[in-house]
Amino acid sequence: MNFFAKFGCRAFQKSFYLASFLLPFREPSVIDGSASLSEKLPGELKKRGFVNPFIVIDPFLHGKEAEKALLKALKENGLGYTLFTEVIPNPPFDAIEDGVISYRENNCDSLIAIGGGSAMDTMKAIGARVSNPKKDLLHLKGLLKVGTAKMVTDVLDEAGFPYEIYSEIKPNPTVTNVKQGVEAFKKSGADCLIAIGGGSSMDTAKGIGIVSNNPEFSD
Repeated sequence: MNFFAKFGCRAFQKSFYLASFLLPFREPSVIDGSASLSEKLPGELKKRGFVNPFIVIDPFLHGKEAEKALLKALKENGLGYTLFTEVIPNPPFDAIEDGVISYRENNCDSLIAIGGGSAMDTMKAIGARVSNPKKDLLHLKGLLKVGTAKMVTDVLDEAGFPYEIYSEIKPNPTVTNVKQGVEAFKKSGADCLIAIGGGSSMDTAKGIGIVSNNPEFSD
């Protein structure tokens, strides 16, 4: 990267850093614990005035205990809900629009995601569309985004950092996929992880990090 390009990038980043002090960021409430879905989430929804959440859930979790416990708790607290299980790995625009239509038709007022990266990505995209009804997804791109893996490796090369690239990413990564990633991570001698892409790469990186730091979870 030449001097003028680097100067432009740094000036752009610095301007956003200074502007961040003027932006009204909201601090999220952290809900944790083994029974957080059934015991804490309904109360948090009611406290915020939400009565009809739109629940985006991975198909492999549909009908499982986590879902059943949440739905039971919502009913007991007098709350409605709508389930959306049409989650696709690396969700395309059509899948997002289906969710937006269902959200509006059922008069939902909030969003809950249960599952991995694909469910999270789907929920966030639906939320972005619902909050900006006059814009399509193509016009909701962020300003600060990573374009390609090469952009990241160029920065690492410039800084003199060694790295290894692992690209064996599968949609909805299984335990086997994560174990393969852990083996590659250990062989590389790397000491940190960078994920580039959508939910599948994020999930894989998180899985590799968890198992690498907690070998007892490898099974």
